[in-house]
Amino acid sequence: MLLFVLSLAALVPPALLAEQQPAYQVLQFIATLVLGLFFMFLMAGVLNAAKRADLTQNMKFSDFFTGFHRDAKPVVKLSVVLAVVYVVFVIFLVVAMSLLAGSAYLVGQMFGLQEFGVGLALLVVAAYLLLMAVSWVLTSAMTVAMALVIFHRYKSFAAIKLALRGCFKNMAAILIYNIVMTFLMYLSMIPLGLGLLVTVPMMLIAQYVIYKQIFTKTVAV
Repeated sequence: MLLFVLSLAALVPPALLAEQQPAYQVLQFIATLVLGLFFMFLMAGVLNAAKRADLTQNMKFSDFFTGFHRDAKPVVKLSVVLAVVYVVFVIFLVVAMSLLAGSAYLVGQMFGLQEFGVGLALLVVAAYLLLMAVSWVLTSAMTVAMALVIFHRYKSFAAIKLALRGCFKNMAAILIYNIVMTFLMYLSMIPLGLGLLVTVPMMLIAQYVIYKQIFTKTVAV
């Protein structure tokens, strides 16, 4: 019940909370943290279940909850480190976008407003596509790092470093996978979202396959 309430709070648009009391904003922040940690626990369970199915052709329902007890400590440590990495990435992104916007403004002053508008539009599109590509790779790296932590007992920083190395070396394959899965997600929403009952579990299990393929290549380097 508490998780349900927090999930509702996390889904409230920030614009609606801006006019409310600070307590509501604090609640949304806490809800976002709790749901993020819950997802990390769940992802650890999915990886354990997928590994059991891969090795034994069998799967227990309890495997999906191993992240909440057996692997809780390493999952929490990894989550904290990933949160710090995410904050650093966002700060870098904001600074980079500010510099690019400033450069576009200077170009507009030199060549006229029309060229400035076109250049700024192209800049926004390019930045969005780049951000999407990087976020896809980082998401896969997060999953691979999780697998390295719970399966091989890597330290958080070492797992993230190795995961990023492997994912960026296989960036083309990851981008193609995410493009296909994005298309399937939209396609799954057509029949009242019923297709998501198949697509979402498939996406979660696919994360184990990504780990298995990329990690074996990475350690061989």
